[in-house]
Amino acid sequence: MVIIMYYGRSSKYNGGAANSRGGSNASHNDSGRAFEYACMTAVYQLLRGYRDKSLIAHKPSMGLNMAKHAWGDIDRTMQAKLTRAAYSMTEQLLEYEPRLSEGSDVVSLRLQDDDAGEAGDVRDIVISRSDINWEIGLSVKHNHFAVKHSRLSPTIDFGKKWYKLPCSAEYWRAVKPIFDYLAEAQSKGQRWSELPSKEDDVYVPLLEAFMDELRRANTADPTFPRRMVEYLLGEYDFYKVIYI
Repeated sequence: MVIIMYYGRSSKYNGGAANSRGGSNASHNDSGRAFEYACMTAVYQLLRGYRDKSLIAHKPSMGLNMAKHAWGDIDRTMQAKLTRAAYSMTEQLLEYEPRLSEGSDVVSLRLQDDDAGEAGDVRDIVISRSDINWEIGLSVKHNHFAVKHSRLSPTIDFGKKWYKLPCSAEYWRAVKPIFDYLAEAQSKGQRWSELPSKEDDVYVPLLEAFMDELRRANTADPTFPRRMVEYLLGEYDFYKVIYI
């Protein structure tokens, strides 16, 4: 099954679903990149139905090369399932975005590199038309609904990275004993599953420190909510395409 959800500045669609279901023996990462390649190919073929190939700028990138390599690593059964899912996605996409079939200008199609996500752009595939200054993106996911995979660590300043406000000294004081405890356990050869009380020793105090820091940021900077949403969803309109 493929689910499409719109994320943008205007409330256009609630999304839809198309049936095309199946499992995989490939690694999650390979399957995700392979699905990106399947979607890229399906969008290209969609555009070919309305434009000569000379009017489709299929831009090369490292991301595209990695996706193509992952596509070659999965078995043909999974390739067929991802292809069906990708083509069912394009049927909905054309219904939502009729500009894909209009005009006679050049359409650019690119699969972005991973560093675009690090910079806050969550779109994997970007489709744009030059004559009307229009573009739309696809965030392609395989078997999960997350927009981002953010994490906390003893060194990552998530405040500075997410919403341009460095984490406070209070936050670092609160989380240091937690990460010190984990480092000590690791040095002793303890596995995560062997920790006696993960909820009380790690999860709860770490999340409390995280929530306290978000409250401090919200009090200190009135632009915090906007910046947080921009980090989580990006600055650009896009559809989230999920294969499950």
